[in-house]
Amino acid sequence: MKKIIFGIAVASFCILTPLTAFAECPEIAPQNLYDLKRAIVDGRMTDANQAFRYANEAMKVCHYNAPVMGQTAEIYAMIGNASVNPKSEFIAFSQSYLAIINNGHIYNKLRDIPSIRHPGGKEEYLNNYDDTTTLLGMVIGNLAQLSEKNLIHDIYKDSYKNTDKCPHKDVDRIKKEVSILSFWAGRDSDKLSIAAQRLDGLHMVCKSHQLFLANKLAKLHRDFANSYVLTENWELAVKQINKAEKYADECKSTARNVLKECKGHNDLGIRIDAAIMKRNLKTNSK
Repeated sequence: MKKIIFGIAVASFCILTPLTAFAECPEIAPQNLYDLKRAIVDGRMTDANQAFRYANEAMKVCHYNAPVMGQTAEIYAMIGNASVNPKSEFIAFSQSYLAIINNGHIYNKLRDIPSIRHPGGKEEYLNNYDDTTTLLGMVIGNLAQLSEKNLIHDIYKDSYKNTDKCPHKDVDRIKKEVSILSFWAGRDSDKLSIAAQRLDGLHMVCKSHQLFLANKLAKLHRDFANSYVLTENWELAVKQINKAEKYADECKSTARNVLKECKGHNDLGIRIDAAIMKRNLKTNSK
């Protein structure tokens, strides 16, 4: 895909019908955004500001239309991926995240699926829920990387409250975030801190998915603790292994009849790690 640069128009593009001209999301919106995506891929649209404006129009008038929100999220992400400016990336991926959340909360796979027409005339239903779930992983990962450049999205801040709404209705999107962030963070303590902020927050606000998250967070905080063991920072290691124990206990006590949900982490291993770290902390504090 050719680079598109904020603020510079370097190619002409066919004029799409402005969506803001409508009071409600028009039937032409899915086709408009499909044509816009093709124009970006083909290199006929190289002005990111113009593409961004089209996406913003869709956010305003089609925020309740799930397939269109999936398309909008993709347009924002394409702008973010093509940008050479970290701040522009951050804005584009932040908007893409919002469109993905809209898509997930209102999606119904059984109805209201629009169709789009390909250049050859073939029509296809726009059922993009799974594609948008995949896109979520890319957007979450890019926002995590940008936080290392001090461009920190709210989802990576310690600002979650029990009264907040879970951003995802289905567990498949929770699983996507866990998979991407766990892989991205690895055993790097700085990255694990960023990942933990998000996943701890999801555990707090996503009540119906807490068992799954407790299982995954037990392992993540164990890895976090071991990252501090490598530098012999026993105080921070113990802080993280205590969190791992807490999540392991929650998973074990909550699951009872569905312990298969909690077999992903080695409970005994966490206990052994905790004992070793606490003993080293005690020894080194004398």
